[in-house]
Amino acid sequence: MDTTNRRWASVALAAAVAFIFASAAFSQPPSIINSFPLTGAAPPGPCGIHRCGNSTFVISYTAPGVNYLYEFTLQGSFISSVRLPGANVIAETDRLPETYPSYYFSAVDTATQDVKIYNTAGSLVGTFMAPPADAVAIGVGGREADYVYLATRGGLIRRYSSGGSFLNSFNTGIDVRDLAASGGYYQWWGNFVQVAPRGLPGPIYSYRSTGSLEGSFALPGTGNLGAEGISDSFYWCLRRVDTRLWVYYVFLGGGMPVKPASLGKVKALYK
Repeated sequence: MDTTNRRWASVALAAAVAFIFASAAFSQPPSIINSFPLTGAAPPGPCGIHRCGNSTFVISYTAPGVNYLYEFTLQGSFISSVRLPGANVIAETDRLPETYPSYYFSAVDTATQDVKIYNTAGSLVGTFMAPPADAVAIGVGGREADYVYLATRGGLIRRYSSGGSFLNSFNTGIDVRDLAASGGYYQWWGNFVQVAPRGLPGPIYSYRSTGSLEGSFALPGTGNLGAEGISDSFYWCLRRVDTRLWVYYVFLGGGMPVKPASLGKVKALYK
């Protein structure tokens, strides 16, 4: 092999090795990708979060019939707020199945016992489904399809198809604050739901859609105030840290990680 080829092989090997170790590190979830505090306005009684485009939206409940939608940049700077029409007691929010526009989000109203559809302009679009009377949290997502999960305060989680047909249920025994759903967790692809307990600093639990507990992870702060899953393997949540509200963007994982043990095979390719 001439000098030029040896130099190329050395560079290629270094790049391949870097890729392997970067991939292995990135595949050790859950890990925080980004976080930022909300500045410029403090939503009273935050109860949900939704990410859309270049904005993050926080839903707040302060009293029956008094619910607001706050818009912030992806760096946490306040943009505007609007009162949500038709809402009585919003308990938690999430995105909607992918058949809906990304600027729509769902909201569990425990007073009217329905899941409302709003857009990010703050307009009431309609009703998504009528949940059981004891539902207090919603999560939407999955690997195979966008499943809908509804949780009771006592920790019973019911799973539905994206069209609202009941599929199964399981009991976590957790006092549920919010839900999110994902298509991956740790080293696995599949259908998972992330469950955050109410009034506790953590951890956040990840269950398969069949009800088996697969793991847990902790985040800074004293507890969640809303969460949703993004693009299979990512978790977007609002938390109280000291006296401030923070948004956390977390990589949950999915698929088997690339292991450094494969380094020998890569070396062989560049001999």
